[in-house]
Amino acid sequence: MSDTQIPLDRATTSVREAREATQRWLRHLSRPAAEEPAALVVSELVTNSVVHACDPIALHLREESDHVRVGVSDGSTVACNDEPAGPDGTSGRGMRIVERIASRWGSEVSDVGKLTWADIPAAGS
Repeated sequence: MSDTQIPLDRATTSVREAREATQRWLRHLSRPAAEEPAALVVSELVTNSVVHACDPIALHLREESDHVRVGVSDGSTVACNDEPAGPDGTSGRGMRIVERIASRWGSEVSDVGKLTWADIPAAGS
């Protein structure tokens, strides 16, 4: 199994950096079926941390036998909010995307921050 952690800046450029790192990691693992969905989920999770949380931010990637777990940790001790956006809202849809793509997802809060993670099926890889 493969575990990877990548520190990220609290900047919008980190979204692209994390997405590309996830795609490279999955190519290295020969998990092409997970590449696109994992990159989309990572984009949503990193965006949430950059916009709503505080440093330190890190991307977490873990290989399991039938899925990959992608996650983002940050310095906020507020659990991930999965409430839907209102009709005029400009944000609040990202976790709905994560919910639709991931087989499972969650947010674990500790006294130093939180880790929001999602399991992406890798069948057929």
